[in-house]
Amino acid sequence: MPISNFGCVHASTARCAAPDPRGWRDLARMGMQVALWLDGAGGERSMALAQDTGLAVICPEERLFLEVNGKDAVNQPLLQKLVGELIRAGASKRAQVVCCADGSRLTGLVCAQLQLALGVPLDDAFAELELFERAAVDALGQRWPVRQTGPSYDTTREYLSAVALAMRPTPPGPTS
Repeated sequence: MPISNFGCVHASTARCAAPDPRGWRDLARMGMQVALWLDGAGGERSMALAQDTGLAVICPEERLFLEVNGKDAVNQPLLQKLVGELIRAGASKRAQVVCCADGSRLTGLVCAQLQLALGVPLDDAFAELELFERAAVDALGQRWPVRQTGPSYDTTREYLSAVALAMRPTPPGPTS
């Protein structure tokens, strides 16, 4: 299959695992104009394939997850920057696709953060995050929940819960 773990995140944003050459062509035919590639490992080949189809490729040089005190931590400035770029591209009607090697952890974090920024309820963002995480696990022939190196599903959920809590409007104080 040329495009695995594919789904629509928002009106102008899709997500997927790393497409093969035919998959990049299919994405371009679907009207995708920008590819946000999140997985630096092996990214040169995928970026070249995407560019060959005419897609503009954004590939951050920084890592989305950092190790802090022996635990995974979200690179918050980078995540905010990427979500801002996705929102701006969507506002200008540029169709975009977010992808990484398997279309789950890195892609899932960025897409869930985008959904929260667009007002999607946290439970809905979690449901989609799990749906695509499970699809990636199934595609790899592993059992859920999967244990792996790098950012865990739980780390991603904890971070998104904190973000959603911080985004809640502060209730008005008592009036005198």
